[in-house]
Amino acid sequence: MRLADLQRQFQAAILDPGGPGSVDGLGLAIPGRLRVHHAHFWTRMREFIANWQPLLAKYLGAEEMDRLVRRYIAAHPPRTVVASGVCAQLADFLRTTEPWSAWPIVGELAAIDHRRALIRAGADESTVTRALLAAIDPAVIASIRFRLKQRSAVITSRFQLDVSHLHLLARETPLDARPVHQLVHLTGRRYATIELDPRSVRAFEPLAVGVTMAALDDHLVGLGFDDGERRRFVDYLLDADLLVAIPD
Repeated sequence: MRLADLQRQFQAAILDPGGPGSVDGLGLAIPGRLRVHHAHFWTRMREFIANWQPLLAKYLGAEEMDRLVRRYIAAHPPRTVVASGVCAQLADFLRTTEPWSAWPIVGELAAIDHRRALIRAGADESTVTRALLAAIDPAVIASIRFRLKQRSAVITSRFQLDVSHLHLLARETPLDARPVHQLVHLTGRRYATIELDPRSVRAFEPLAVGVTMAALDDHLVGLGFDDGERRRFVDYLLDADLLVAIPD
């Protein structure tokens, strides 16, 4: 038996030790040991996914979350030990799998929860302050490119998530007809959220990859921002500790 075949058979045995032929040829003198691996695996998977998707776990409750994890992992066996990779397909699974597909809000919540988890997993970076910019020669600033910190993202969803009222979210809640845009970022251990209109979403676009202040100003002018709006936009970026300087 090839190693790859052996690994696939062992994985199948871990997922379902009672499956037909699941332990045949594995050379396990004590099949009971496999059940130890089985119990440990599912305990880790429940903890793994619940920690990565805390809002979804809270919304569904422990019993339903356990059923979801078992069905999801059986359909998408993990091929990585990275939490973001294990959970990457969970929202789509909920959107297409009964009974959860009957409530589109559940899949949408999982997608938002996943994006928030990616923000939380981002590196904690030193951000640019107003005092720091004031101390740098304007000629030097002109050559520096800035981007949003890793612990931030513009999230587009189909409903307005209010974490404080998650327990009041009915499963029958319809998705919004129009997309909802929010800038979400971590300040310490807390999430900060601000709702964005479509023009503001476009204003943030160059900051995803990096842009000089002059190029950002030109971009905002192109979007119709007047002098006051452009100044307030940059002030917000600095006051909210959102900007990171990209080293040469």
